[in-house]
This record gives sequence, structure tokens and C-alpha cells, in this order.
Amino acid sequence: MWKLVTALVCAASVAISAQSSPFDGVWIAEVPMPGSEPVEFMIRLDVEGSEVKGMLQIGDSKAVAIENAVIRGDVLSFRRSLGENGGTIVFLARVLDDGLRVGFTQRPADGAPPSTGSGKVINFTASRMQSPH
Repeated sequence: MWKLVTALVCAASVAISAQSSPFDGVWIAEVPMPGSEPVEFMIRLDVEGSEVKGMLQIGDSKAVAIENAVIRGDVLSFRRSLGENGGTIVFLARVLDDGLRVGFTQRPADGAPPSTGSGKVINFTASRMQSPH
């Protein structure tokens, strides 16, 4: 009997740990940018336990790793550095029925004057790319 109970507990633990996070996947969006045409954002997120890794590609730029990614409840936060003097883009995201809702704002580097659009929050909804079967 104990062997059966132990086997069921182990199987349940494996099933729970195998569940993916709602943030996992590749997300695509056309993002409205103030004063210019929309830009395509691609966000790839991989969640394993409490560790979040991912890449962000904006337009035709090279994909870069996201930084300081943390999930608290149903909210994911992460950053993308814009280089030494460029500041940081801060992202907050939630998965809702219609996709990944994302808001972001640019923060200037310490001591640097705010750039155009700095401090404004831009919101968009990204759609999960379906994996080919």
C-alpha cells in the first residue's frame, strides 16, 4: 500500500513540476511608438521554477537577453539595458485571456537628461506564437 501511495505522490509531483508557466513561449506584437510607425516586438520567455530567462527583439535589432526577470504572483517584470548612457527599458506583463498584456517605460541612465518619450508608459498586447506541429 505504501509503495502505491509513494508512487502516486511522486507522479503528482512530476506532473506539477512539468506544467509550464503561462509566461512560457514566444510572444509577438506590433507596438505603437509615439511619433513613428508601429514596431514589431518579439519576446521569448522560458520559465523554470522561479528562474526566468528570455530574449527581446525590437524591430530589426539583434535579440538581446532580458535582465532582472522576476515573477510575483501573476505579474512578470524584466528590464532591457540600452547601453551605458542609454538607460533602461522596464517591462511589466500579465497573461490574460487575449494575450500577454505588456506595459513599458524608458528610464534614462543615472545623471542623464530624459530622452524623448522617456517616462511615458506604452501598453500593448502580444499574441503567443503557435508552435509548428
